[in-house]
Amino acid sequence: MSEVRKKERLKEAAALLLLILLLTAAGLAVGVGSAYFSDQDARSNRIRPGDSNLEITEEFHPPDELKPGEVIAKSVQIANKGKSSCFIRCRLLMDDEEILPYLHLGIDSENWEKSEDGYYYYKSALEMGEITTELLRQITVSEGAPEELLKRGFSLSVYAESYQQGQFLKDAWQEAWKHFDRNKKTGKEEGNV
Repeated sequence: MSEVRKKERLKEAAALLLLILLLTAAGLAVGVGSAYFSDQDARSNRIRPGDSNLEITEEFHPPDELKPGEVIAKSVQIANKGKSSCFIRCRLLMDDEEILPYLHLGIDSENWEKSEDGYYYYKSALEMGEITTELLRQITVSEGAPEELLKRGFSLSVYAESYQQGQFLKDAWQEAWKHFDRNKKTGKEEGNV
C-alpha cells in the first residue's frame, strides 16, 4: 500500500472517528436537554376545611305583659365551639318593625360595632372555646309606646355567622369580613334591627 493511500485511509478513519464523536456528543446533548426540559415533580397538599361551630346563648325571661317604660333583661352572647379562631357577626331580626321605634336596645357598643349592612360585628377574633361579651343586655320599652303595639308583642331573633381568622390579625375584623363578602354571593334579608 502506498504512502499516499495510507494517509488517505488515516484521514478517512479520523473523519469517521470525528463523525462518531460528534454524533455521540449530539446524542448526549439531546438526552441532557430532553431531561432538562421534561423534568417532573409531584407534591400532595392536604387541605382541611375549617371547623366553624357557633352557639348562640340567650338568657331571656319575657314578661307576661309589655308595659311602657319596662326594662326587659335579654342577654345574647356567641360561643365559639369550633376548632379554629374566628370572627363573629350577628343580626337582630324583628318580626314586627312597627314597634322598633319604641324600643331601646342595650347594645355593647364597646366590643360590637353596627355596620351599614345591618350586622353587628365583634371587634376581635374569638379563640376556640371563648364566648363574646353580651351583644344585647336589655330592651327598654319607651314610655310613649302605643298600647295596641304592646298588646301584640314582638319577637326578636338572633342570627350569627362566623369567618375563620386564618391569616388575619386578631383585631383585623373589618378586613376579614370585607374579604368574606367579596368571595360570597350576596343575598338580602328583611326585618333587620
